[in-house]
Parts: sequence; C-alpha cells; structure tokens
Amino acid sequence: MKWSREKLILPLVISCIGIVVITLYFIPSNIQQAVDPVRPAFSLGPPHDFSTDSGKDIGPKHVSLAAQTEKSGDTTILENLYQLIESNPQQAAVLLDSMKLTSKGALTLSLVKNWSLTEPENAFSWYQTQKETLSESEYETGMRALLLRYAKHSPQEVFYDLQEYIPAEHHSEVIVAVADGWANNDPEQSIAWLREIAALGSVPQTTINDAFAKIMSHYLNHAPNLAFIILMESEGIFNTEQIVPELAVKQAEKDLTTTIDWLASTQPVHVQNTSYIAMANARVERDPEGAFRLLTQVTEVMANNEQSFTEAVVRLVKRADHWIWSNFTEIPLHMHYAASAALAERALSGKLPLEEYRLWLINSPSNQAQEGGEEAINNYQETESSSEP
Repeated sequence: MKWSREKLILPLVISCIGIVVITLYFIPSNIQQAVDPVRPAFSLGPPHDFSTDSGKDIGPKHVSLAAQTEKSGDTTILENLYQLIESNPQQAAVLLDSMKLTSKGALTLSLVKNWSLTEPENAFSWYQTQKETLSESEYETGMRALLLRYAKHSPQEVFYDLQEYIPAEHHSEVIVAVADGWANNDPEQSIAWLREIAALGSVPQTTINDAFAKIMSHYLNHAPNLAFIILMESEGIFNTEQIVPELAVKQAEKDLTTTIDWLASTQPVHVQNTSYIAMANARVERDPEGAFRLLTQVTEVMANNEQSFTEAVVRLVKRADHWIWSNFTEIPLHMHYAASAALAERALSGKLPLEEYRLWLINSPSNQAQEGGEEAINNYQETESSSEP
C-alpha cells in the first residue's frame, strides 16, 4: 500500500514532538543523578540565605558547599567548620572526626563548649571518644568546660553519675555549678542536698560556703522572705556572713529600721559594718537621708570595706553637698576624710565655691577633714600640671 507524501508529514511531526518532550523530561533527572554522587556528605560553604526562598518548604537550615576561589581551601574549610559548630554541633562533630588535622584542640574545645550548652549528654558522649586525639591538658580543659555547663543543665546527673570524670583540681567549681543549676530548678531541694554533703565532710567547707552563696542568690532574687528563714536555719552549717549584706539590702527595702535592729542584735560588728555600707550604696540616690543614717551606723571601716565606704560617701556628697557641708560637725569622725575629699572635688569642679571651701578647710573641724581635702586638691593640681604641654 502506498502512502502519499502529504499523508506521511503528519505522523512524522507527531513523532518528532514526542521525542523532544521525552528528552526534556528525562534530561534534568539525569543531570541530577550525575551531580549527586559528588555532593559531599557535609557541606563546607557559607550558610545559604533561605530568607530569599519563598513559597516552598525548604526544611531545616544547613550549610551548603559553594565554590570559593578567592580563599584558600583550608581557610575556607576552617571558617565554615566554626560556623557549623555554632549552627549544628552534632554535624560539626562528625565532620571534625573525618578531617585529618595536626591539631584539633581549639576546634574540639570550641565545639564542646557550644554543644554542651544545648545537648550536654551528646556532647559528653562524643567528647569521651576524643581522649586519644588530644593532649592531657587539652582534654582536661575541655572536660572542665563541659562539666560546668552540664552541671547547670543536669545537676543531679553530674553529681551522682559523673563524679569519676571530674578532675580533682576542678571538683570544687563543679560542685558550685551543680548548686547553681539545682537551685535554678528547685532551690529547696538544693539546700537539702547541700546540707547532706556538708554533714558528710567530703567537700571542703570553702566550697560548701560558695555553693550556699549560689543557692541563696536564687532565693534573694526570687523569694527574699524565704531567704531570711533559710539563713536563720543555716547558721552553724554554712558561713552566712557573705550572704547577710545582700539580704540586708533586700530587707531594708521593706523596713530600714527593723533591718538595722536585726543586724545589731544578730550579727558580728564587721558584718554589720559591711551591711550598712552595702545598704547605703543601694539607696543613696533615692534616699540620701537614709543612706546618711546607715553610714553613721558604721563603727569601723576595715580595709576590705574602705573602697565601698568611700564610694558611698562620695555619692552622698554629690547628692546632698550643701547639706553635708553645712552640717559637717554632725558627721561621724570616720566619715570626715572621705566627705571632705568629696567636697573638695565638688568645689574644684565648680559645683561649690572654691575659695569658700579653701577657707573652710583651713579651719576644718578635724585633722581627717583637712587631710582629705588637701589630698584631693593636691591630686587635682598634679593631674592638671601633668596634662599641660
């Protein structure tokens, strides 16, 4: 049977269209299959900005491989590994294990610090496999950092299950971190735990006291009324002296007089003085009269309180310089030096009449006042002369 030329054209056209469609359909997948085998298991390039991709679900953010001819390969790999440590520590750990480096100490420490903030259990399990690749000092440094973070995240697990991994020289600070993490979740149970280990005597008393201070800070911030009760119940077990000043500041917000009476009747003199200074510094800006009253309660300024005391007096003078100057004879003698020096600074800066202050200083009410003012003026003159060209 013969076909005319016209009758053959139509089937040929249809066949050609079919071939083109089939070719276009299969080429992209074939290209993809050819590319996929060379794609690395872990990308090393900079993070892709997925904020520019809209209208489709792109899944979790990851770091993609990008051609970067401007930088050397090693530098780029390390830079992007650090990025991966921050964004996906677990993936960074697998990649780090696969890399052949002469030293992995810095990378490992960075990784374990970041990872232990969110997944300390996984970070700990991985880190144990790194002991042979690190020096002894590197491994202990990383273990310390990991356990301190782990303790705040899962304090009971670290204390009861991981004691054998705590280096002896870091045992105390890990115990304090356990107390901090435990108190953050359950301060009542943390106090009970601390009393138990204090009774056993296996932990140094200084460590027990530091841990107690950590637990009490949670009470002071969230339940100051309970802190007062816990403090009373803890006398003789823990060193409560370092907690009293901060507690006194909190209690004074409610009743200044009662707090002063409580300090006077229950605390040794040096703790009272430290507390009065702390309370004065806390309220001098809004209640200069109350701050002045507290500073007059101080009977002796010890060396460890001198800076805080001077700061409180200086702030008080700045807040009420004219009143302090006019009523200087009513100020206790232990305040004369700091108060006179602060008045001198006010006069030298133009806040008080300088010549009047100089005349007052000549006839100042005490040697301490004269010494404080003269030293402030001399220091000012020396500074001015040294700054001249």
